[in-house]
Amino acid sequence: MMDGFLLAIQFLTRIPVKKNIKFTRKNLKNAVYFFPFTALIIAVIVTIPFVLIPITEFRVSSALAISIYCLITGSLHLDGLSDTVDGFWGGKDKEDIIKIMKDSRIGAFGVIALILIILTKFAIYTSIANQPHLIIIAIVNSRFSAVHLLNNFKTPNYGGFADSFSKGRIGKGELILLLGYAITMAIYDYKYILSLVLTILFTRIMGRKAVKKIGAVSGDIIGATVEISDILSLITLWVIKWI
Repeated sequence: MMDGFLLAIQFLTRIPVKKNIKFTRKNLKNAVYFFPFTALIIAVIVTIPFVLIPITEFRVSSALAISIYCLITGSLHLDGLSDTVDGFWGGKDKEDIIKIMKDSRIGAFGVIALILIILTKFAIYTSIANQPHLIIIAIVNSRFSAVHLLNNFKTPNYGGFADSFSKGRIGKGELILLLGYAITMAIYDYKYILSLVLTILFTRIMGRKAVKKIGAVSGDIIGATVEISDILSLITLWVIKWI
């Protein structure tokens, strides 16, 4: 289990892990189980500025939080978002979309998507700066998107993140994770469960869209889904806090 946890840390963060872990089916499966827990670590670190900096400086806290998020994740999912948007909006057919997504260069559509995502995140962070636990929930929610896509949709066979972790499908283990997480949220505030439900629904829509477009769910598409799910959760939680 520890190797699975360290593997999840290695893939989802830039936290240094000085151990060579084999890509066995068991390790990959355990790593997928630890995706939400790794997300919790990311989220706690991201919200540190809101704890240390006075609430009156919420813009500074928000900017630092987003910067920390980009650094600790290596902007992994943001890169996937830009590639996916470039491919889906700029590609004419399956082969063209895949070619664009594999291109290391970023296009106009990808740049626009990144600007919109970061601006939206900054705006919401400043609005909920006095409730950093909502940011934690959103980040954890979004990593359930990765678990759901890897566990329920076809992945490509040309290597990469999705192809590797497709060997670690956890089956009914996903339901156990979701139920445990949902119960935890319900104990705190049952209204927060809506953000998780919407995240899973959106993830299924993205998964089906990807299979229709290119026949599988690639690592870039998983990254895009994670980032958009994060924003969707933040918006939902922001609305809920006023109810």
